[in-house]
Amino acid sequence: MTVLMFLLSLSSADASTAQNGVISSGFREGYYSVGAETTYLSTSANYTSKGTSLDFDDQYGYSAIQTLIYGRYDFSDELSSFFDLPLNYAMSENPTDKYSSFKAAGIAVGANYDLKISSFAIIPQIKGYFAVEKFDTGSEDILTSDGVNYIDVGSHIFKNFSSLQFHGYLSYQYRFDGFSGLLNYQSDLGYKTESTSFTFGVKGFQTITEDTGNATTKHGYLAIVNGGSLAYGSFDPSRTDLFAQAKWTLEQSLDVYGSVNKSIRGENSGDIMTFTVGLEYFFQPSGGSSREKYESKPTQDDFSYDDEKIDPKIEEEIKNYNKPKKKPKRVAPPKTRTVSPPSAKNGLELSKKQLGKKTTSTSPIQAKPKSKKPKRVNIDF
Repeated sequence: MTVLMFLLSLSSADASTAQNGVISSGFREGYYSVGAETTYLSTSANYTSKGTSLDFDDQYGYSAIQTLIYGRYDFSDELSSFFDLPLNYAMSENPTDKYSSFKAAGIAVGANYDLKISSFAIIPQIKGYFAVEKFDTGSEDILTSDGVNYIDVGSHIFKNFSSLQFHGYLSYQYRFDGFSGLLNYQSDLGYKTESTSFTFGVKGFQTITEDTGNATTKHGYLAIVNGGSLAYGSFDPSRTDLFAQAKWTLEQSLDVYGSVNKSIRGENSGDIMTFTVGLEYFFQPSGGSSREKYESKPTQDDFSYDDEKIDPKIEEEIKNYNKPKKKPKRVAPPKTRTVSPPSAKNGLELSKKQLGKKTTSTSPIQAKPKSKKPKRVNIDF
C-alpha cells in the first residue's frame, strides 16, 4: 500500500508546514490520517534587505512554540484533501516591555490530484489559508504568524531510485491585504528502509511581487511587539533553509519523526533555527488492508492487483490460459534397411549392373532373382 502522508504546501513565512513538506506520493481510496507536531523556533538575528545577517541589539529577543494539528482523507486513488490547524505560543521582549500570547493562528484546507504518470509522479496542489490572527500595526499583540489570508497553487514531483526518492515542489502564493507574493520551492532526497527514512533537503520562499505597504511602518511595529524579529510579517521577505528529518514506523499505523532546520540566507527575514518532533496515525476503511512501511508509488514492474475485484470464472479462465500447453509427441519415421548386393560365389563374377544396383525393402523376405531361359541348341544328324 502507498503510505498516506499529510500533504501541505511548502514552507512560507507563516511556517505552517507539516513534516517539512517531506511526503510520499500516491493516495488510496477511503484511507485517512491525523497527526500533530511541535516546533521550537529560536532567532537572535535578522537578514537585512541586502542579505546580511545582523544580531539583535541587547534586550531584544523572540522565540515561539508552534503546534500543528493536521489530517488527510483520500477520496480516491487520485483525489485527496487535507487540513491544518496551527496553535502557536510566542514570547518577545524589547528594552521596555515583554510580550507573550497563545493563539489559534488560522486554518488551512487544500486538495491534491495525482496525474498518475508511470515514470514519475506529478501531484498538483491547491491550498487556501484563512488567518484568525491578523497583522495590525495599530495593535500591541505579538505576532505568531504572518497574519494574512493566502491562496497557494503549485505541484509536487517525485521520482524513485530503488531505496532513494527525489521530491520537488514549486508554487505561487498570493497573499491578500497588499502583502508580497511568494514563490515557494523545495528539493529533497530521501533514503528509505523497511521501517525508517532519512531526508535531507533545501526549501524556502522568494518575493516575486512587491508589498504595497510601507517597510518602515511594518518593521517599526515588529521592533515593538516581536522584539525586533522579522520572522513574521516583514516587508518583501525571502529566505532559504536547510533541513534534515528522520522518521520511524513503530507499528503499521503509527509514525514518529523529528527534524532540524537552519536558515542559510535571506532578505528582510529572521535568521532562524527550529527543532520539531511529531507523530502521525493512520486509519484504514473497514475491510481494507494495512499500509505497508514506506512503500513508494508502484511502478509498472511491481504493480499488483490486490484491490481489484475479479470474477472467479474469469480468473480461472486466465489461469487455464496461462498454463503451459503439452507439446505433441514426435512420431519417428519408418525404419528402412539397405540390402547389400549378393556377393560373388563359386568364382563367378558379378556384372557391373548388379554391383551398381541397390534395393531397399521393408519386407524380411528377399525376392528371388529371375531365372534365365536356356538357349536353344540345334543338332543335325
